[in-house]
Amino acid sequence: MPSGRTSKRAAFIVDLALRLDLKDAGLTDDLQRTIDYGEVCNTVVAIVEGKPFNLIESLAYAIGDRLLEQFSLLVSVAVTLHKPRSAYRLLLSRM
Repeated sequence: MPSGRTSKRAAFIVDLALRLDLKDAGLTDDLQRTIDYGEVCNTVVAIVEGKPFNLIESLAYAIGDRLLEQFSLLVSVAVTLHKPRSAYRLLLSRM
């Protein structure tokens, strides 16, 4: 583990923007013609709780890559990770 890091995992807020064609699902009301967002969440949780990453960028890439691989209807995905405790510590250190 790099110097200055601890073995305790950081908490993240994962924000996803999924792009896909919703026309067929909208016209048919058929879950098979869209993405099961519960499965998307399960996939993201498995990645976040899986092997540790040193860089937040690596974690974001792993999430996006796996989602595009697992869900063929996805055209693109944007992954934003927020580390709320990091901002809190920065704020306190400047007071």
